[in-house]
Amino acid sequence: MKRMRHVVMGMLLMLLMVLGNLGTHAANDRNIDVEVEFGYNNVFRYGDYLPLTIHITNGSDAFDGEVIIRYHVSYDKDAILKQRVSLEKDGQKDVEFTMNSVSQDLDMLRVILMEDGKEVYNQTIKLPFLQGVFKDKTIMGILSDDRDAISYIQPPGEFVKIPLDHQNFPDNIFGIHMFDTLVVNNYDLSQLQKNQLDTLKKWVGNGGQLILGTGARYTKTLSTLEDFLPMIRVTDTREVPVHTLNTVIGQPIEETADSGIPLTVANFDGDKLATYTTTQVELENLVYHIPKGNGMVRLFAFDLGMAPMDTYRYKQEVLKHFIVGAVDQYNKYYEPYRYQLHNRVNPFLWGIPDIKLPTLSSIITIIIIYVLLINPILYLILKRKKKRQYMWIVVPCLAVAFVVVMFVTGMNTRIKAPVSQVVNMILFNTSGGSKASYGTVINTNKSNLTVASIDGLEMIPIIDTSHYYHNPDNAVKVYEDFQVAYEKTMGTQPNIQFKKTRVFGNYNFEIDPSKELPDSNKIDTQLIYDGNRLNGTVTNQYDFDLNDCLVTFKSLFYEIDHLGAGETIDLTNRTPIGPYDSINSYFWERKWQLDSHQEQQIMDQQQSIKNALVRYSNINESQLVMLAWTNHSFYQGFTVDNKQVKKYEKTLICVNEPVVYQSGIQYVLNFGELRGKVNGKYVDDHYYSHAKVYDLVFQLPMDAVDVKTIKIRPIIGRYQAEIRLKNGDMLSDNIGEIITLTGDGLDQYLTDDGEIILNITLESDMNDIEIPEIYVEGIGK
Repeated sequence: MKRMRHVVMGMLLMLLMVLGNLGTHAANDRNIDVEVEFGYNNVFRYGDYLPLTIHITNGSDAFDGEVIIRYHVSYDKDAILKQRVSLEKDGQKDVEFTMNSVSQDLDMLRVILMEDGKEVYNQTIKLPFLQGVFKDKTIMGILSDDRDAISYIQPPGEFVKIPLDHQNFPDNIFGIHMFDTLVVNNYDLSQLQKNQLDTLKKWVGNGGQLILGTGARYTKTLSTLEDFLPMIRVTDTREVPVHTLNTVIGQPIEETADSGIPLTVANFDGDKLATYTTTQVELENLVYHIPKGNGMVRLFAFDLGMAPMDTYRYKQEVLKHFIVGAVDQYNKYYEPYRYQLHNRVNPFLWGIPDIKLPTLSSIITIIIIYVLLINPILYLILKRKKKRQYMWIVVPCLAVAFVVVMFVTGMNTRIKAPVSQVVNMILFNTSGGSKASYGTVINTNKSNLTVASIDGLEMIPIIDTSHYYHNPDNAVKVYEDFQVAYEKTMGTQPNIQFKKTRVFGNYNFEIDPSKELPDSNKIDTQLIYDGNRLNGTVTNQYDFDLNDCLVTFKSLFYEIDHLGAGETIDLTNRTPIGPYDSINSYFWERKWQLDSHQEQQIMDQQQSIKNALVRYSNINESQLVMLAWTNHSFYQGFTVDNKQVKKYEKTLICVNEPVVYQSGIQYVLNFGELRGKVNGKYVDDHYYSHAKVYDLVFQLPMDAVDVKTIKIRPIIGRYQAEIRLKNGDMLSDNIGEIITLTGDGLDQYLTDDGEIILNITLESDMNDIEIPEIYVEGIGK
């Protein structure tokens, strides 16, 4: 009987195993076909946001459920992206997601379809590693109704081109971030939705590079960009010989077989263009270079693919001439990877006003009272009453009482409900502005935390996404689930649910910047440098107040506590504070002059944000820098677990612009004061070189100063290097030896834009080097 029981039990176990296997495979038994498109056309960039498009074809019954993406964000944490989808039988749908970042160590993800709490599809998908692009390769997007006609357009070096249209063009700043350059030619931009056009404009302001072809079909390209390029107005068209373009590549202007058809050129209103002084014009009004914020618009007055460009023999060389500078200046190769963002933004998001520490004076007062009571006072009272034997009872009771007092005092410093904070950073220079917005929510208990934007804006979680090292050799064949860090729900009601949050932990996210943030600089700085100080006024033309303002130039620092809406302050009679070498040293020194710990915390937070602007947002400290805060609200706020929570918001506005020099004064920029650029990004005194050969570019203030002397100190540290000037002259091999350039021949070392370029060749790549420094001396014009 016992033997029979064992046989039956064994058969039951086998049956359960078979049913279990059937259940495992049943999830994919419905006739549903899923394809995953990584990035655009399966091209994506490592270390950046990763757009995903899930192409679903339903051959079974109607589906009404959730599409889920599960993937690793670190060595022990997962993220889940999900979206509600309804799909009829035999229907097709594309479902779009955005991952916060992708590492080359992320080898696979899972696609799951859930309906009524049950899996109907579950598939592990491997990422196409060979199509992942690193930061040293240019990604160019093409918007054109005739892409073949402009297929000759190629950026320098390694690149990849991605065809775009109104269906796959990104509609938020995260999806478009991976692109270095966008080409728009013979394409009707009115096909794009408003949020897609807004994304395009934000992308340019944040450092993107836009190439526009116009000519006879200019209305298709420019009609929807009137607010973005107000200085561009076409009056009519004209015709010029195509061989006029030969001059930019050093070819003689000669009649050839391909110059029989004239080039149709759009005539732009010169008076309107003249009001935009940073516009550069080449080739007799054929090409315009228009800076916009940190980015650039290259406007061609002719169609890049229309005859006679289709047969013009030098078309590739001519276009590469213009794109070379654009890609070199604005590519994102040296931007920090996405996983570093957590460490950059966490310090300044944490400082919420509701979190206040007890003042030092109150703590000291309580301790003094306790010490006095517990020792001399208590002893004298009990001695007088001749009851000193009660000391062993009274002392513990007093200790408990004071613990209660300290606890109650601390309760007043604790937040009672979740609170949120938004920090906006806006940078304005002479060509426009760039924006970034970050948010955080602090929880008060251990629970899941669901955060949603009342404005309905796209949010991307910021977590410590250190590289996924679980599978560095891509040898694991089965996806392994880790603990979920967050779930992000997309669609009509987007939200982020942070899992198992800590008490008083802050949970951060990026926000697609609000349309309510200022688009233009309205801080008017009418300042002149006389060699010792700044003279003139600063006016706040915004309709909101500014606080904690700082005006800096060279080693001069002026503090303005409050600058009301419409208010003007004269700096002429103000004494600058300092001297300080930089914004960093200013905050570092000022911190120790503050009395309270709370004020020091605020100073630390402001320093973190301003340092982030200087280091990562292309601020030129050799120019005038004005930093100002406002508490004006640009966002409606957030809900936590479907309840609106208290919101704090602060915005840092940074204005970076050249200074007017008083005529005739001696002008000096000492070594280290003028920051150089590599690939369009300002670098500090140390620089990690990703290449063996690169250009270090210093922009000299030629418009304001008659430069007389330039000195170069070629510091490269312990690494050997050759350093050459624009004309090919090699600097001295002796490390630290100062080279002096002076006299009437200075022009041979400078570009037409007043730049001095040092071409540096290292003995090997991937080196941490000390960059060369320059000294400039001249007379104010």
